[in-house]
Amino acid sequence: MKFKLILIFLFFQLQNYLFAQKNKFENEILDFEKQDSIQMPIKNANLFVGSSSIRLWKTIGSDFDGYPIINRGFGGSNLIDLEAFTDRIIIKYSPAKIFIYSGENDLAEGIAPEEVLHRFEKVFLKIREKLPQVPIVFISLKPSIARVRQLPAQKITNQLIYNYLEKQTKTQFVNIMGKMSLKGKPNPSLFITDKLHMNRRGYEIWIKKLKKYLVK
Repeated sequence: MKFKLILIFLFFQLQNYLFAQKNKFENEILDFEKQDSIQMPIKNANLFVGSSSIRLWKTIGSDFDGYPIINRGFGGSNLIDLEAFTDRIIIKYSPAKIFIYSGENDLAEGIAPEEVLHRFEKVFLKIREKLPQVPIVFISLKPSIARVRQLPAQKITNQLIYNYLEKQTKTQFVNIMGKMSLKGKPNPSLFITDKLHMNRRGYEIWIKKLKKYLVK
């Protein structure tokens, strides 16, 4: 009986944890929905989703002038969060192409590269279930000064996701790690003072790497 009560307790603890994971970004998602209620983005756009490297890209529209762009990055998020909000920030827009930058925060939480791949696969399959013909682009995890200790795990994760996407259709993998490195280490000139998020020079590398993958 005591063992059964422990199992019930653990079950509800897990449910609470999953609820918190799903809802800790609720206000940011509601802000997106408020923006949509005022002016819904056009369909068949290039949709960028993921964590703070996407969210902080404030100039993404002008950087890709002439291309329809939607930015739905929410800072601090991981792949579990992205999966939780897939319907509300990906599927609803009927995009022409989906660009994903996520997984870096998962590693920062201590998650192993193999589990990051598993999390990415769940996001990928959830998108494919609703939007089977829409190409998906994964932007490789970036090196940074603040997370230099994670560099080996980032490289493994990038390779695992690359290998996975190689077996899928309508996918692309954009490797930005090499261009953001200097002698095998993160290039310090590409980051703001927190040594984690990119400055303009960092984003210029992304612009050059990603522009050829955009659709008009």
